[in-house]
Amino acid sequence: MPSEDMLARRARALEYEFFYHREKELIRKLREKAKTDAGRRRLGKITGIGDQAVLNELMNAGIQAETLVALTLAPLVQVAWADPIIDSDKCDEILKVAQAAGVGKETASYHLLSGWLQQKPEAKLFAAWKQYIAALKKTLEPAKLQQLKDDVTRRAREVAKKTGILRGIARIPDAEAAVLKEVEQAFDG
Repeated sequence: MPSEDMLARRARALEYEFFYHREKELIRKLREKAKTDAGRRRLGKITGIGDQAVLNELMNAGIQAETLVALTLAPLVQVAWADPIIDSDKCDEILKVAQAAGVGKETASYHLLSGWLQQKPEAKLFAAWKQYIAALKKTLEPAKLQQLKDDVTRRAREVAKKTGILRGIARIPDAEAAVLKEVEQAFDG
Protein backbone atom coordinates (compact mmCIF):
# COMPACT_ATOMS: atom_id res chain seq x y z
CA MET A 1 0.00 0.00 0.00
CA PRO A 2 1.47 3.33 -1.03
CA SER A 3 2.38 5.69 1.72
CA GLU A 4 0.36 8.84 2.39
CA ASP A 5 3.42 10.94 1.53
CA MET A 6 3.69 9.32 -1.89
CA LEU A 7 -0.04 9.86 -2.50
CA ALA A 8 0.27 13.49 -1.45
CA ARG A 9 3.22 13.99 -3.81
CA ARG A 10 1.31 12.34 -6.66
CA ALA A 11 -1.73 14.53 -5.95
CA ARG A 12 0.45 17.66 -6.00
CA ALA A 13 2.04 16.51 -9.27
CA LEU A 14 -1.38 15.98 -10.85
CA GLU A 15 -2.55 19.33 -9.50
CA TYR A 16 0.56 21.02 -10.85
CA GLU A 17 0.08 19.34 -14.25
CA PHE A 18 -3.57 20.46 -14.40
CA PHE A 19 -2.81 24.07 -13.51
CA TYR A 20 0.28 24.16 -15.73
CA HIS A 21 -1.80 23.26 -18.80
CA ARG A 22 -4.58 25.59 -17.76
CA GLU A 23 -2.16 28.51 -17.29
CA LYS A 24 -0.49 27.70 -20.58
CA GLU A 25 -3.87 27.89 -22.36
CA LEU A 26 -4.77 31.15 -20.60
CA ILE A 27 -1.42 32.67 -21.56
CA ARG A 28 -1.96 31.58 -25.18
CA LYS A 29 -5.41 33.21 -25.18
CA LEU A 30 -4.03 36.41 -23.64
CA ARG A 31 -1.29 36.54 -26.28
CA GLU A 32 -3.86 36.02 -29.05
CA LYS A 33 -6.04 38.79 -27.63
CA ALA A 34 -3.07 41.14 -27.34
CA LYS A 35 -2.07 40.33 -30.91
CA THR A 36 -5.64 40.93 -32.11
CA ASP A 37 -5.89 44.17 -30.15
CA ALA A 38 -2.54 45.34 -31.53
CA GLY A 39 -3.62 44.38 -35.04
CA ARG A 40 -6.89 46.28 -34.61
CA ARG A 41 -4.99 49.37 -33.39
CA ARG A 42 -2.56 49.19 -36.36
CA LEU A 43 -5.43 48.77 -38.80
CA GLY A 44 -7.27 51.66 -37.19
CA LYS A 45 -4.20 53.86 -37.36
CA ILE A 46 -3.56 53.08 -41.03
CA THR A 47 -7.18 53.46 -42.13
CA GLY A 48 -8.17 56.29 -39.82
CA ILE A 49 -11.20 54.20 -38.79
CA GLY A 50 -12.03 54.37 -35.10
CA ASP A 51 -15.21 52.29 -35.17
CA GLN A 52 -14.30 49.03 -33.43
CA ALA A 53 -17.17 47.13 -35.08
CA VAL A 54 -15.91 48.06 -38.55
CA LEU A 55 -12.35 47.16 -37.60
CA ASN A 56 -13.59 43.82 -36.24
CA GLU A 57 -15.45 43.12 -39.49
CA LEU A 58 -12.35 43.95 -41.50
CA MET A 59 -10.26 41.63 -39.34
CA ASN A 60 -12.89 38.88 -39.54
CA ALA A 61 -12.64 39.12 -43.33
CA GLY A 62 -8.91 38.47 -43.06
CA ILE A 63 -7.81 42.08 -43.47
CA GLN A 64 -4.79 43.24 -41.49
CA ALA A 65 -2.60 46.29 -41.78
CA GLU A 66 -0.30 44.31 -44.07
CA THR A 67 -3.14 43.24 -46.37
CA LEU A 68 -5.17 46.45 -46.40
CA VAL A 69 -4.18 47.20 -49.98
CA ALA A 70 -5.84 43.95 -51.04
CA LEU A 71 -9.09 45.13 -49.48
CA THR A 72 -9.09 48.12 -51.79
CA LEU A 73 -9.04 45.60 -54.63
CA ALA A 74 -12.09 43.69 -53.33
CA PRO A 75 -14.37 45.33 -55.94
CA LEU A 76 -12.20 43.86 -58.70
CA VAL A 77 -12.56 40.44 -57.13
CA GLN A 78 -16.32 40.95 -56.85
CA VAL A 79 -16.52 41.95 -60.51
CA ALA A 80 -14.39 38.97 -61.49
CA TRP A 81 -16.61 36.53 -59.60
CA ALA A 82 -19.81 38.02 -61.08
CA ASP A 83 -19.13 35.42 -63.75
CA PRO A 84 -18.88 32.09 -61.91
CA ILE A 85 -15.78 31.11 -63.87
CA ILE A 86 -12.50 32.98 -63.61
CA ASP A 87 -10.15 31.96 -66.36
CA SER A 88 -6.43 32.62 -66.36
CA ASP A 89 -6.77 35.66 -68.68
CA LYS A 90 -9.15 37.40 -66.28
CA CYS A 91 -7.00 36.45 -63.31
CA ASP A 92 -3.88 37.80 -65.05
CA GLU A 93 -5.70 41.03 -65.92
CA ILE A 94 -6.72 41.62 -62.30
CA LEU A 95 -3.22 40.91 -61.05
CA LYS A 96 -1.85 43.39 -63.63
CA VAL A 97 -4.31 46.02 -62.40
CA ALA A 98 -3.17 45.30 -58.84
CA GLN A 99 0.50 45.63 -59.80
CA ALA A 100 -0.25 48.92 -61.55
CA ALA A 101 -1.82 50.06 -58.28
CA GLY A 102 1.47 49.31 -56.51
CA VAL A 103 0.81 45.81 -55.21
CA GLY A 104 4.12 43.99 -55.67
CA LYS A 105 4.26 40.26 -56.35
CA GLU A 106 6.05 39.61 -53.06
CA THR A 107 3.53 41.42 -50.84
CA ALA A 108 0.96 39.84 -48.55
CA SER A 109 -1.72 41.81 -50.41
CA TYR A 110 -0.74 40.24 -53.74
CA HIS A 111 -0.86 36.73 -52.28
CA LEU A 112 -4.20 37.40 -50.62
CA LEU A 113 -5.64 38.78 -53.86
CA SER A 114 -4.27 35.83 -55.80
CA GLY A 115 -5.96 33.47 -53.33
CA TRP A 116 -9.27 35.29 -53.76
CA LEU A 117 -8.98 34.75 -57.50
CA GLN A 118 -8.31 31.04 -57.07
CA GLN A 119 -11.18 30.46 -54.67
CA LYS A 120 -14.19 32.71 -54.40
CA PRO A 121 -14.08 34.58 -51.10
CA GLU A 122 -17.06 34.66 -48.78
CA ALA A 123 -19.59 37.46 -49.19
CA LYS A 124 -18.27 39.02 -45.98
CA LEU A 125 -15.22 40.30 -47.91
CA PHE A 126 -17.31 42.61 -50.10
CA ALA A 127 -19.46 43.50 -47.08
CA ALA A 128 -16.28 44.44 -45.18
CA TRP A 129 -15.17 46.56 -48.14
CA LYS A 130 -18.51 48.40 -48.08
CA GLN A 131 -18.11 49.03 -44.35
CA TYR A 132 -14.59 50.26 -44.99
CA ILE A 133 -15.89 52.73 -47.59
CA ALA A 134 -18.71 53.83 -45.25
CA ALA A 135 -16.15 54.55 -42.54
CA LEU A 136 -13.87 56.37 -44.98
CA LYS A 137 -16.77 58.57 -46.07
CA LYS A 138 -16.86 59.91 -42.51
CA THR A 139 -13.14 60.69 -42.39
CA LEU A 140 -12.02 61.62 -45.91
CA GLU A 141 -12.55 65.03 -47.38
CA PRO A 142 -14.92 64.97 -50.38
CA ALA A 143 -12.22 65.53 -53.01
CA LYS A 144 -10.13 62.60 -51.75
CA LEU A 145 -13.20 60.39 -51.49
CA GLN A 146 -14.09 61.25 -55.09
CA GLN A 147 -10.55 60.47 -56.18
CA LEU A 148 -10.74 57.10 -54.43
CA LYS A 149 -14.12 56.39 -56.02
CA ASP A 150 -12.81 57.27 -59.47
CA ASP A 151 -9.76 55.07 -59.02
CA VAL A 152 -11.67 52.06 -57.66
CA THR A 153 -14.46 52.24 -60.23
CA ARG A 154 -11.98 52.75 -63.09
CA ARG A 155 -10.06 49.63 -62.12
CA ALA A 156 -13.25 47.60 -61.61
CA ARG A 157 -14.57 48.81 -64.97
CA GLU A 158 -11.30 47.68 -66.65
CA VAL A 159 -11.86 44.17 -65.32
CA ALA A 160 -15.51 44.21 -66.38
CA LYS A 161 -14.59 45.36 -69.90
CA LYS A 162 -11.95 42.66 -70.12
CA THR A 163 -14.63 40.12 -69.18
CA GLY A 164 -16.82 41.33 -72.05
CA ILE A 165 -13.91 41.15 -74.47
CA LEU A 166 -13.06 37.63 -73.29
CA ARG A 167 -16.68 36.63 -73.96
CA GLY A 168 -16.55 38.18 -77.40
CA ILE A 169 -18.93 41.06 -76.66
CA ALA A 170 -18.24 44.76 -76.96
CA ARG A 171 -20.00 45.77 -73.78
CA ILE A 172 -19.78 45.09 -70.07
CA PRO A 173 -21.81 41.96 -69.26
CA ASP A 174 -24.95 42.43 -67.13
CA ALA A 175 -23.67 40.60 -64.04
CA GLU A 176 -20.51 42.70 -63.99
CA ALA A 177 -22.52 45.88 -64.60
CA ALA A 178 -24.64 45.07 -61.55
CA VAL A 179 -21.50 44.75 -59.40
CA LEU A 180 -20.15 48.03 -60.78
CA LYS A 181 -23.41 49.72 -59.80
CA GLU A 182 -23.09 48.27 -56.29
CA VAL A 183 -19.52 49.58 -56.04
CA GLU A 184 -20.62 53.07 -57.04
CA GLN A 185 -23.54 52.95 -54.59
CA ALA A 186 -21.13 52.14 -51.76
CA PHE A 187 -19.50 55.51 -52.39
CA ASP A 188 -22.70 57.46 -53.07
CA GLY A 189 -25.22 55.88 -50.68
